[in-house]
Amino acid sequence: MVLQIDQNTLVIIDEHVKVGNLKRLRLLQFLATRDATIRCLGDPKQLPSIEAGGAHTDMNDATNTHNLTLDHVVRFTSPAEASASLFLREGDPAALGFYLDHRRIHSGSHATTHDDAYIGWIADHSSGRDTIMLAPTHDIVRELNQRARADRIARAGTSLGSECALADGLCASVGDTIATRRNDPRLRLADGDWVRNVTGG
Repeated sequence: MVLQIDQNTLVIIDEHVKVGNLKRLRLLQFLATRDATIRCLGDPKQLPSIEAGGAHTDMNDATNTHNLTLDHVVRFTSPAEASASLFLREGDPAALGFYLDHRRIHSGSHATTHDDAYIGWIADHSSGRDTIMLAPTHDIVRELNQRARADRIARAGTSLGSECALADGLCASVGDTIATRRNDPRLRLADGDWVRNVTGG
């Protein structure tokens, strides 16, 4: 399929701000040699590439034409939520009105909110959904991770086997899901990829 790209092909690179400079260069060189038409799409407020990046800004500044901008949100069925998401993206406090009116914001003590977050996460996890817990500090993340691992071990009812000490003082073993905070190309994965912070890219 790739080798069929020619002067009659339009290639759309979505979320191009997340593409590292080296990958971008290789991609554009390949497409240019095949005379393809290239269109890059992306949100300038999107998290950048976890690899060396920044070329998208240079490309934007160097263009001689006006960049087209999409301003109609189609991600939500509710027009009000779509508008609120744009306000939230711009850091406008007015966005909070929608989320408060629709009970999307909850308050409570630290213990209660942490417990509510964990209960919601374990319910989704147990039903087979892809889910993640977020917390504002490393200490809270550590507490939630410790609780999640203890519950997993209790459900498994088998011996842990070998364990690996983690930077936060917890341990990991076969069956645990690891989300790294750092990128390390030296740690290779079986599919040829490498360990990276998935929240950054």
